[in-house]
Amino acid sequence: MIDTRTRTVVETVGVGREPSRVTVSPDNASVYLANVGTGTVTVISTRTLAVTVTDTVAVDEHLWARG
Repeated sequence: MIDTRTRTVVETVGVGREPSRVTVSPDNASVYLANVGTGTVTVISTRTLAVTVTDTVAVDEHLWARG
């Protein structure tokens, strides 16, 4: 995780292989990361900087997620 104000790494979080797409929830509470290499999406809490869910989905390298 990177602090966008200071541009420094504040935490390293383990995710799936080949993370390729990232988005933030509208309330800024979660970060969603598509892991193309493992076909999973990892959800990270912005408050705790911990993985809250990793779930298998159909992920395409050109799309955020399908299905």
